[in-house]
Amino acid sequence: MPDTRGNSIGESTITIKWWCVLLVIIGVFGWMFIAQMNVDRRVTTLETQYSFISQSITEVRELTKEIRADQLRRYRQETDGR
Repeated sequence: MPDTRGNSIGESTITIKWWCVLLVIIGVFGWMFIAQMNVDRRVTTLETQYSFISQSITEVRELTKEIRADQLRRYRQETDGR
């Protein structure tokens, strides 16, 4: 639509449709809602698996202690046997 104002040489106008502004606002809030839902899902998954994770860490620590004890036992056998 051409500018019909009297002294509008070299000017341009921007027409903003309110439905477009509303659509952008709804889009931004929608994106924020989806991002929050994603964070909530990740936190819930972590909370439900926390006991399994802590139990697994305890098992790994016990296995590490057993491996280290076996390494020390084998080292002592090799040095005593010489």
